[in-house]
Amino acid sequence: GIAALIDLAGQSTNLWLAREATTVLGRSGDPRARTHLRTVLQRADTNESVRAIALRALGSQYATQQDAVLLRSVYPRLATDDARASVIAAVADIGGAENVRWLTAIVKNPTEPIALRRRALEAVTRAGGSMAELVAMYAGTTDPQRKDALVTAYTRSAEPSATEALMTIARTETSVNLRRRAINALSKSN
Repeated sequence: GIAALIDLAGQSTNLWLAREATTVLGRSGDPRARTHLRTVLQRADTNESVRAIALRALGSQYATQQDAVLLRSVYPRLATDDARASVIAAVADIGGAENVRWLTAIVKNPTEPIALRRRALEAVTRAGGSMAELVAMYAGTTDPQRKDALVTAYTRSAEPSATEALMTIARTETSVNLRRRAINALSKSN
């Protein structure tokens, strides 16, 4: 059935059929299906909705570090923020130290849209990054948007280091809004 699904996924006349076949292939651990998904991702003539399905599928339960390398390499060439967000999510699901470094680089990149930087920040911990790394990021930035995103990340964490970071922000931050957010988060914690 994999060969037939690959043929259906290559449909250029019936987009619905191509999306459905790609979705089914994405749930398969068959090497032929995985190879097809990698090919779909790299082809320039692939429909964006089919590409998004392939992106999410490559980050699924059958993902490998090689898939992560491929996803990271196609990221700069993707045309939409939705596709880039799919790569961020897939790379986070795969996890590993190299993926944490890559996600951290997106967080620190001022040319990335803030929405993607926030997604990457949330993905850092999902990929295996430590709260200590996120706490260190706050001291190393003057970017108010990154600081705001970090406060959000600390607020969502139950780790003691996140609470300590919020207490430090509440005491020393010069931005009234960030101090207020930290105090508000602390008032809701145990």
